[in-house]
Amino acid sequence: MSPKSLISFHWLAIKLRCSSKYVGDYCEYPNPCLTGLGRCQNGGTCQGSYRNDRLSISCICPIGFSESLCEIPVKNACDSSPCKNGGTCNLNTLEEYTCACVNGYTGEHCETQNICATSPCRNGGTCTSVSGGTSFKCICPKGFKGHTCVDDVEECKLNPCKHGGTCLNTHGSYQCMCPGGYTGKNCESKYVPCSPSPCQNGGTCRPSTGLTYECKCREVVITEVLADAVVQSKCLNKNVHARKTQRINAKYSGEGYFKVIPMSSL
Repeated sequence: MSPKSLISFHWLAIKLRCSSKYVGDYCEYPNPCLTGLGRCQNGGTCQGSYRNDRLSISCICPIGFSESLCEIPVKNACDSSPCKNGGTCNLNTLEEYTCACVNGYTGEHCETQNICATSPCRNGGTCTSVSGGTSFKCICPKGFKGHTCVDDVEECKLNPCKHGGTCLNTHGSYQCMCPGGYTGKNCESKYVPCSPSPCQNGGTCRPSTGLTYECKCREVVITEVLADAVVQSKCLNKNVHARKTQRINAKYSGEGYFKVIPMSSL
């Protein structure tokens, strides 16, 4: 067999894989499932083909239906409507099924009411079924009240803020604006400078006068290595080559910052 004949033989042996829009040995015909030649019913899956010089379809039927277009129901376990309270019967086989229950019901046949399934308790409340599942009770978290925990507790009515603090009600809680000299959730504690220390980077806090404080920052000596930098100036359109060696002394200054002081200025 010549190489040309061998190529032709292999070409004929290859069955083209068409996209879902076309059928035929060379994908030359529109898929009849998409052109209205026939429609599978009751959720059947349509498969188009081209055989014996004609377009045709076949249907893969779901459980419970048969015939060419899945139009004929087959006797099955869901015919007796076993699922209660609006549940949907789904066939596993013609004899076996499962019930998909609507929200608020549970059980093999959706026969048990689960009133907490609708999450009636708000703001993180915990729902508990009572009276045989016909009603519910909400256990509300701190800061909320009411049958479904939607009401905010106004803690400021109890005057929780001490030493003249001003109470501000918030969603589910409250906040005390403390006068000078007091701190804490309810302004119950005297403010002591440096307790705890607000100074950062190892600084030492020292009380000064009244309610103020000072941070004494630790000193660190750093030796800068030789650095080469080429800086391009856009204004002058030229390169400036800078070479500089400098020993510096670094001091932490303020809260969380440090400044660099050349040795020559010390």
